[in-house]
Amino acid sequence: MNILLISANLETKPAPVYPLGVSRLATFLKAQGHTVRVFDCLVHGRLETLQDVIDEFQPGLVGLSLRNIDNTESENTRDYVTGYQELMVQVRAATPAPVVLGGPAYSMFPEVLLKTLQADFGIPGPGEEPLARLARGLEQNQMPETVLGLLIRRRDALAVIHTDPVVKTVEVSARVERDAELAEYYWTRGGSLNAQTQLGCRHACVYCTYPHIDGPGCRPLGAQAAAEDLQRLASEFGVTHAFVVDSVFNLHSGHAEEFCRNLIRLGRPVTWTCFCEPGKLPDGFLNLMAEAGCTHIEFGTDSLSDEVLAAYSKPFRLADILRWSQAAAAAGIHQAHFLILGGPGETMDTISQTFQRSREITPAAFFPYLGMRIFPHTPLHRIAVHEGVVLPEDNLLAPKFYFSQRTPAAWLNRQVEAQGKLDTRWISPATWKQNEAVMEKLRARGKKGPLWEYLAH
Repeated sequence: MNILLISANLETKPAPVYPLGVSRLATFLKAQGHTVRVFDCLVHGRLETLQDVIDEFQPGLVGLSLRNIDNTESENTRDYVTGYQELMVQVRAATPAPVVLGGPAYSMFPEVLLKTLQADFGIPGPGEEPLARLARGLEQNQMPETVLGLLIRRRDALAVIHTDPVVKTVEVSARVERDAELAEYYWTRGGSLNAQTQLGCRHACVYCTYPHIDGPGCRPLGAQAAAEDLQRLASEFGVTHAFVVDSVFNLHSGHAEEFCRNLIRLGRPVTWTCFCEPGKLPDGFLNLMAEAGCTHIEFGTDSLSDEVLAAYSKPFRLADILRWSQAAAAAGIHQAHFLILGGPGETMDTISQTFQRSREITPAAFFPYLGMRIFPHTPLHRIAVHEGVVLPEDNLLAPKFYFSQRTPAAWLNRQVEAQGKLDTRWISPATWKQNEAVMEKLRARGKKGPLWEYLAH
């Protein structure tokens, strides 16, 4: 079957991100014997370009990958659902082929998005095996109800029919065939290409969607295969810096260490950035990461108050954060700390603690987010319903944010703006435009990587 996979993402902040999940699906489907083409709305545009692709390719099935519902920022919130609706209109006008929805955003809102976008099918969660089974069934004129893990919309009544739930056990390889045109675009404009060593997360942080999207466990993709995937980025596309997009790179320290040792064995083909949690720190771990080419770590720190960290259900405390920060600095790894201010348990005192304690972490950049975007299927949603912040029947597709009653949004915004003026390492929403212009100039000069270390001074 000819299968057209469309990446609908148009967001470029803080940098355009290669659609790795779509390429992983394409790699899997090609191995099943299908002919697959990827259309990227950010790279290719829409309108006439999409029409031309569909006319030439004649897909029997169209997959629409939805990355985000909105930008999750309480200030200057941007909604993407309207754009997805417009894209669906274009697809429907161009082809009678059935449309299946997938991707992280869809997995959080499967029923409401299936109805809102009026697609034919939806696959929440990992989609490799269900999508391959759907394509096989359509090709053989079999009823789609036989496909486990599929949601079906009946056009006459807009009813959503659930097939039997299935635990996704399909083996997924770290090897991904990337599109050369897309790779060139994202490498040139984003300063890195992405790779992955594992899927999922075993933690249950109060706001987090990863356990629902990828499952509550963790699926390693093979440390050697993941290292070889980074090597291919260098050999096939001339990439010198990669972003390892695991939700938490050090979730399994043994797997992370093996990945690093494989990179060293391969001659450290690229430098790289990753997300880490400042939890357990094995001896020599950060030195091993640096030797393997890690130059930047983005910490999901959230707060520098133990009281708030506990309320957020984070598996670490302030002492752990300081230990990791000191070790990263000693290993010569740039560090950024992403903070979510104003969530459950936050008070004016805990905000003050976070401001003061950030002085102990240097060199570093700080990226504060104000309030927590409330998503379904999360502990935060239950808290928000209990406190009357949202109604139980609210589907939350329109973004709503949680702010602690003791740190109202307007007050918190003023405090963060003031902190950004006192300490320029704090990259606040109010100063992002200015910093974005700086990063564009750095990219124009050929600088690669995340570049936030140039902003933290």
